[in-house]
Amino acid sequence: MSLKDEYDKSVKEIKTDEYQMSIGEIANMYKDGDITIFPEYQRYFRWKKEQKSSFIESLILGMPTPSIFVSQDANGQWDVIDGLQRISTVLEFMGLLKNPIDNSTFPPSILTKTKFLPSLDNKTWANHRNTIGPNFRRLIKRRHISIVIVDSSSNKDIKYEMFQRLNTNGVSLSIQEIRNVAILMVNKDLFETITELHNCNAFTNIISMSTTKLNKQVDKGWISEFFVTQSLNTSSLNTSEDIGNMITEELINIAASLTKEKIDIIKKNFITTSKLLDKLFGNDAFKKYDKESQKYKGQSLQSMFEVLFRLTFNKLKYFEKNPDHLKKIQKEIPNNPNFIEATKKGTRSITRIKKLIKMTDSMELQLNG
Repeated sequence: MSLKDEYDKSVKEIKTDEYQMSIGEIANMYKDGDITIFPEYQRYFRWKKEQKSSFIESLILGMPTPSIFVSQDANGQWDVIDGLQRISTVLEFMGLLKNPIDNSTFPPSILTKTKFLPSLDNKTWANHRNTIGPNFRRLIKRRHISIVIVDSSSNKDIKYEMFQRLNTNGVSLSIQEIRNVAILMVNKDLFETITELHNCNAFTNIISMSTTKLNKQVDKGWISEFFVTQSLNTSSLNTSEDIGNMITEELINIAASLTKEKIDIIKKNFITTSKLLDKLFGNDAFKKYDKESQKYKGQSLQSMFEVLFRLTFNKLKYFEKNPDHLKKIQKEIPNNPNFIEATKKGTRSITRIKKLIKMTDSMELQLNG
């Protein structure tokens, strides 16, 4: 296919429009349910009081603000792709922002002093003795923001692609946070399942991660990778590819085909696997066993998880009946020549995964025999 052919094809798929919309119009669309804000797209409402106040100040003074990007579906409904913080800030200040957990309304925010308008300190939208008053309320509602509309009615991937490009060039979102969006956009049931699994007490205990790693959603990354490796064709795996992009793209493909029934089965077995490993090993499940001292040493290793969890999951019924065999296997994994080869220093992550999948498949065959 020539460059022109690729251009012509892409132009037909990528349809965007842009126009100015007042804050009042945006607020009315939100109240009517025509604008959906998925907090999972970004760390929900993370702006501090000073940042919120600064944005309100910008609206009052008519200072330029970045565009809001939305995705429009076949019904004309908008999902906010980028600009969640800005829209959430003004909706919260106006007393309209809903809590996605119970649909209650967040308490209206109270501003602090700003560079050009220090008298905004302690000011509120309304119903308070320090209200900004009707004149400034009208001023804010009449301010316009540029809205970029991405038509995703014919190609759902465009929405995710746009979000990814808006965020991967900065430092605001981690790979897993962007991956969360990919899953949510394609299969909400899978997104909710991964969230539920990472909150499973047994799983949290066996991975034994630091608070720092948990805050970075490393545990969700492990779960995402697990879903991918369950159906990954290692023969077609490109070992020169970036591991993060590979996991994300494969997860999108999987999410598009997984039914809720299939997801529920995986979730049930995942939890059962976690509970079995927790019962047998606790927070030593993915640590190396030192034969000399007869103790577990170091931190939980992703490479141990990639072998042991997948093997236990796939042979769950066998290991439920033969827990002592699983104990023996777990202690021997670090000394397995294939494991040592796959995890030696300098090995690319994607190469490690490919080799460990083959190793696990071989171990399953031995159990079958």
